[in-house]
Amino acid sequence: MTACARSACALTDLLDALYCLFLAAALLAFTLRIGQGELRLYMLAFIALGAYLSFALLSPLLRPLWDFWADCLFAFARLLRAPLLLVKKYYGKLHKFAKKLFLFSRRTLIIENYKRSARRSRRAAERRGGVQYGRGKDRAPFDLREGEVPLLESLEKFRRGVHHYLKWRSKL
Repeated sequence: MTACARSACALTDLLDALYCLFLAAALLAFTLRIGQGELRLYMLAFIALGAYLSFALLSPLLRPLWDFWADCLFAFARLLRAPLLLVKKYYGKLHKFAKKLFLFSRRTLIIENYKRSARRSRRAAERRGGVQYGRGKDRAPFDLREGEVPLLESLEKFRRGVHHYLKWRSKL
């Protein structure tokens, strides 16, 4: 027996006990009302006899009727559930499609923003007349100045760029 079944069983027992307590209180109120404030023992005896006869004699006779109405109720519930199952089926497909679409759109947006910012910075550098990536007239491609280590500088620039990108992405 699973934990869920055990908790459902415990809940059923609790609700049955509450129902019995409510009916006992209602029966006591009814007998006091009919007995004009006095609890008469013959009334309690006949209440118990009526409950026994109801369960012993009437239950077998009324069981087919209750089974019929219970079957009708379950068939009606199945009819009501059919459109919900269709909605659930198509919602699952729509959810998968929308998830793929939005993930693709987000990736595309990130790439387009990166391209746009690269174009903007290139245009700004051209307007300033700046030198791009060491291609200036006065600098050789591998010009090492005193204390300059090109590989470490490029790695540091790459690290800063990745850090900036991750910080920007976390804001999305």
